[in-house]
This record gives sequence, C-alpha cells and structure tokens, in this order.
Amino acid sequence: NESGVNNTYYRVNNGEWAVYVNPFFLNFSNIYMIEFYSVDNAGNTENVTSASSKVDVVPPVTHIIIDDQGWHILVSFWATDDMSGVDHICYQIDGGAWQTGWGGFVLTSDGTHIIKFYSVDKAGNVEDVQQETINPPEPGKVLYVGGSGPGNYTRIQDAIDNASDGDTVFVFDDLSPYFENVMIVHKSITLLGENRDTVIIDTNGSGCPIFLESSYVSISGFTVQNSGDGHDNAGISIE
Repeated sequence: NESGVNNTYYRVNNGEWAVYVNPFFLNFSNIYMIEFYSVDNAGNTENVTSASSKVDVVPPVTHIIIDDQGWHILVSFWATDDMSGVDHICYQIDGGAWQTGWGGFVLTSDGTHIIKFYSVDKAGNVEDVQQETINPPEPGKVLYVGGSGPGNYTRIQDAIDNASDGDTVFVFDDLSPYFENVMIVHKSITLLGENRDTVIIDTNGSGCPIFLESSYVSISGFTVQNSGDGHDNAGISIE
C-alpha cells in the first residue's frame, strides 16, 4: 500500500474492536473467532477477515470403574475432555510398568492393590496422576447339596437360590441323580459336582438340565442327561 498502514483492528468472539499493538494470549479453553482488518493512511478500509481457533488448556478427567465379581475384580476406565478430546489413558498396577489402553483388566491375586492412572488429551494436556486402593474381594461361602452336614440342601436349585456372587455350590453324589431343572440367573457363582461320573442332573425329558443367564459362572463335575426334545433343550442352555 503506497500510503502505508495506519492501524490494524481486531476483535475476539464478537467483542469490542481494539487496535492491534502486540501479540496476545488466549488463556482459556474455548473456541475463538478472531476478526481483523486494517486501515491505511489514505483512509481505505480492508474487508473484515476472520479465523477460528480452538484453545484447550484444561487436562482431561479420568474415572475408574471397579466391578467386584466375587472371586475377581474387573477394573476399567473412562475419561472425558470437552475440547480437544481424550488421546489416551495410562495406568499402573502395584508400582509396575505404566501401560496405555482404553480397556480394562482383571485382578485375581490376593492382597491390596494400588492402581494409579491419568489421561492425556489431544492438545497434550496431562492430567494429574490419580490413585485408587482396591482391597481383595471377600471369599465366598460354600453351600452343600447332599452329604450329611448340617444345613445341607437336598435340591441343587435351592442352594443356587440362596447363593450370592462369588459363592460355590458343591454337590455330593449321594442323592444323585438330581431330577430337576437347574437355573442360574444373574449370579456369578461356581457350581461344582463331587464327581462328573456320579453326580447326574436328569430332567426326565423336560427342558434342559442347566439353564444359564449370567456371566462369570463356572460349572464342572456333572453329567447332564435326558433333556427335552425341543431345539433349545440342550444339556446346558446359555442365554
């Protein structure tokens, strides 16, 4: 421009117009719209030009989820960042090596565990390290079916109905065969027979011997037989 620039003007997010003198900082997390134009010494005014910028100076926030399944603990994480988004999550188990990942892990060993974790967003902001102390799950009780002990059950289903997550239902063979339809619904338990050849669940041709609608269930030590004729009457039916 032959006359030279007189002033450059700018405004941020529809604020007041100001004369540009020195570089300035955008110190808060936000999406900024910056508009600007110049006026020369002859009074000619440039058309307004705009540019947008996303500034993220706030680190993400990480949350830990502890799911006690009875005989083990499932640990997972989720993190939030309203501006640039979460890039990754880091975690450490009992002072070991730092690991990166979005998924969870399972704690099965006894004793207290120290979990440290933090997240980094896509702008490079690093969250302060958080720490969670996780105590081992309480051992489950054992409910007995058959046998001669006090309080033993005569039906497998009765023991299952009175079991809680992490418990074990142990079935002796002295009352075998057990003529019943066993259902495990929304319980994480262990169902254990004394001997797979002698502990028999027999439905007399009606339904399936074992119906399962739950996660983290262990079944072993049984013979199942004489399920119904329907296509869904398997020895063990899993929903």
